[in-house]
Amino acid sequence: MAVRASLWREERLAHWDLLLSAGTFCLAEVETLVARSAREETGADRAACVLLLAAARLAHRGQVRGRRNLRAALRYWFSCTGTRDRPDELALDQLEDGGLLDFIGLYLSWPEALATVGVPMTGAINYMALKRAEQQLRKQCAAEWTRLFGSTAPSTLMEGGESFNE
Repeated sequence: MAVRASLWREERLAHWDLLLSAGTFCLAEVETLVARSAREETGADRAACVLLLAAARLAHRGQVRGRRNLRAALRYWFSCTGTRDRPDELALDQLEDGGLLDFIGLYLSWPEALATVGVPMTGAINYMALKRAEQQLRKQCAAEWTRLFGSTAPSTLMEGGESFNE
C-alpha cells in the first residue's frame, strides 16, 4: 500500500508539472489516477487528489483568460512552497514554459506569477484574478469531492484551512 501511495503521489506531481508548464495533459488520465487512488487515500493525500482533479478540470474547460489566470495562480502557490531558493536575478520570461521544479522555492509575488504567463508587469495588477481563481478552484473541489465520495467536502479544504499546495 505504501509503495502504491508513493507511485500515485509521483503521478500527481507529474500532472501538476504539466498543468504549471501549460503542457498537454489528458484529463481522462487525471480522472483515472484520481479514481484509482482517491478512495484508498486518506487525509491530505485524498484532498490532494481532489485538488488535482479540480485544477485539471478547470484548466481543461475554462476560457483562455481563466486558464491563464489559473496557471499563474498555481505557479504562485507552488512557488511559495519549499525552502526559499530564489536567484538574485530572476528572469521571469525564462519561466514561461517552466514546470513544477522551476517554481518551487521562488516565492513569486502575484505580479511576477502573472508575468510568467505573459501578463506584463505594468500598471495596476488585478489581484481579483487570483481571488477568482481560488474561489473557482474551491468550488470545483467541492463538486469533485461530492462526486467522488458522495459527501460534502471537509470544511478545512473549503474554507482555507488546507493549503493549495501538494
